This record gives sequence, C-alpha cells and structure tokens, in this order.
Amino acid sequence: MSDAYFRWLVGLLGDDYLANNYEKLLSAMFHKEFRWTLEYDENRAEDGLGLRRLFAKEFRISAKNEPNWAQNGCSVLEMLISLAKKCEDELIYNPDVGDRTDKIFWTMLENLGLDIYDDYGFYADEVDEILERFLDRKYAPDGSGNIFILRRYDPRKIDLWLQMNLYLREHFYEYWAV
Repeated sequence: MSDAYFRWLVGLLGDDYLANNYEKLLSAMFHKEFRWTLEYDENRAEDGLGLRRLFAKEFRISAKNEPNWAQNGCSVLEMLISLAKKCEDELIYNPDVGDRTDKIFWTMLENLGLDIYDDYGFYADEVDEILERFLDRKYAPDGSGNIFILRRYDPRKIDLWLQMNLYLREHFYEYWAV
C-alpha cells in the first residue's frame, strides 16, 4: 500500500519524465518526516496529511482498513506537494493556463538545490544534509538553501505559507498571474 500511495503522490506532479528520473530523490523525501519549529508550519503538516485522506477517499480505503504508514507523521514530500497544490488552488489558479502544481513543486526543489540529484547522480548523504538544513532552518538569511529565496525578508523567521506568498510577490507575480 505504501508503494501505491507513493506512486499516487508522484502522479500528482503530472510529469512522468521527471518522476521516472527522480524516483530516488522523491523516495528519500517520502521517507523523511517533515518537522517544524514555527507554530503555523504545523498547518503545512496537516495539509500534507490531507493528501492521505484524499488518497483513501479516492481508493475507498476505510479507517478500519487504514494501512500502517497512515499513522506516521507527514513526510517532506507530502508537505511540499500539498504546499504546491495549495499555492496553485488558492493563490495562482488560472483556468486558461492550467494546473501548475508540478512547476511550483520543481521550483521549490530547484531552490533547495535538489534538482541536480536525479537517479543517475543521487547521493543519499548529500540529499539528507540538504533536507536537514531545510528542516532545521539553517539556510542563509536570504533563503538560499530553502524552498523560497527572498530578497527583502529573512525566511528563517517566517512560516512557510507567508514565505510562499512573499516569494510569489517578489519573484513570480507577473509570471504566475498570467
């Protein structure tokens, strides 16, 4: 069941080429638990866990038949996908452009510096170090090494939802609004 859920999550990203070439990275993120230090980031974990409920509903999995993995905390992969999805659905939705959840997700990975770790150049220790730096908020004051790089704010002191809003305003407002 865990494999089916992982495949379903990756399917939300829409691009088979990327999913097939970054399976090791996506799997590492799937097995890394998301943790937070700022109060409102708990909401990002809840959003990530909401993907499990969506999966269960789609495949008619009842609570009594819930798999063991459903009891674990939110993974980094779940949090990032749900954050990208929430950004698309609530902030930049444009029916003329289509769904950009995958583009938002891959932009966050690029900002983290994880986009270079495809299946042919995957180094688990380096990926784990990058994820730990992100989770511990030990990235640069401008957000270098974070999912959102900001020019005017120190994202280490700002919850992820506000970071995303500031990032969109600073970097992509015109692009995403089109």
